[in-house]
Amino acid sequence: MSKIKLLLIPLALLLAAAFIGCDPSPPDDGAARVIFDDVWFDVEVPRAQHLWEQGLTGRPYLEAGKGMLYIADGPDVGSLWMKGMRFPLDFVWIGRNCRVVDIHPYVSAPLPNTPDERIPSYRSYATAAYALEINAGDTDRYEIRVGDKVEFNNIRAHC
Repeated sequence: MSKIKLLLIPLALLLAAAFIGCDPSPPDDGAARVIFDDVWFDVEVPRAQHLWEQGLTGRPYLEAGKGMLYIADGPDVGSLWMKGMRFPLDFVWIGRNCRVVDIHPYVSAPLPNTPDERIPSYRSYATAAYALEINAGDTDRYEIRVGDKVEFNNIRAHC
C-alpha cells in the first residue's frame, strides 16, 4: 500500500469522528425561525399592518436562509402578491396543524410599471394560518413538500 493511502485512512477516520454527533438543529440564539427537518429559515414576522403590506417590497434581494412569515389574525392568512418586488419568491403555506398545505414555487416579480390590477395575487388552496416567503427555488433545493411538518422557533404559533 502506498504511503499516501496509509496517510489518508487515518485522516478519513479523524474527519468521520469529527462529524459524528453533529447536530443539524438550528442554534437557540433567540432568532425567529421556521424549521423543516434539518433546514431552517431566519424570518422576519411583520406585526404592524404597514409592515405586513410592505413585506419584502423594494428590496434588491433576500439573503440565503432568510424569509418573511405572515401569521393570520383570523382563520386564514389570505393572499399574497408581488407588487414592487424585484426578485422571484417561493410561497409556502402552512396550516394550523403545522404542516405545509400548499406551495407556489418560482413566483415571478412583475415587470416595472405593471399596473396593480395586472399583478396576480396568490392564495393557498387549503386554509393556511401562515405564509412563508423564501427565495425562489428553495422549496425544490431543500425538498420542501406539501405535508411536511413545520416547527417554529421564537414565534408564537398556534400548533
